[in-house]
Amino acid sequence: MDESGISSKERVTVVAAVIVNADKELKAVEERVESIIAKYVSEKYQEGFSFHATDLFHGGGRIFDRRQYLLETSHEILKKLLRVTGEFRLPIVYGYSEKTSLLELFKKVPPRHAAAIHHAYTYSMCVVAAERYMREKAQQSELASLVVENNDNSQKAIKMIHALMRSRNLDEASPALVSDLKQMAPGCLPITKIVHGVYFASKEDSVVLQIADACAFTIRCFLEEKPGIGEFRDVLTGNNPQALKRDESKDFAGYNILCS
Repeated sequence: MDESGISSKERVTVVAAVIVNADKELKAVEERVESIIAKYVSEKYQEGFSFHATDLFHGGGRIFDRRQYLLETSHEILKKLLRVTGEFRLPIVYGYSEKTSLLELFKKVPPRHAAAIHHAYTYSMCVVAAERYMREKAQQSELASLVVENNDNSQKAIKMIHALMRSRNLDEASPALVSDLKQMAPGCLPITKIVHGVYFASKEDSVVLQIADACAFTIRCFLEEKPGIGEFRDVLTGNNPQALKRDESKDFAGYNILCS
């Protein structure tokens, strides 16, 4: 599970997760991403390397600076990461929310804390999407655990909201938030198919986070109507852009489930 758009410059925040069966798919997915690294990254930089969608899209960072690395090649790498979800038929779940609307509620909160709250709120949307997928699409015996990109600023807020979503006494705490989530995902709270707490990791530690990052970036740019995102959107959705269409009945936040 990874996020895109948590900086103050971006209008929308997206938290996306790629659902992978650890027994049947994880090893093959890891090998696929490692093969992309081996093909496009110089051997001296491969140890501990991880792709970042922002660098690939804009042509930045230490490796993919467009002044010394072809932007067309960087774009092809981003597409290859997005294609992994289709190759292995991996479900994608994501939550999204607009900053301007949500942060209006936290005018008096320090910006750093407001950003953490906003990130955690969007995270909660992604979690209910994952819970709903597990209840409706997965085998009855299957359970899920969450691996989340480590973010020092938001980690405490994410842990708190995750614990709230697991609570058996939901109606007694934060009723406004709980009511919002219950309305968006009826019957999905408290979460029961997602077990344990949150496992925080870096992209270097979990290659699946690199795929989630590519998905979150592409979805955010689509929701923000960024120029040049169309070809990546089409790769992600299999040429079905309507799959990413936001639910206009929701004021400023929501979630979605994409199944290949």
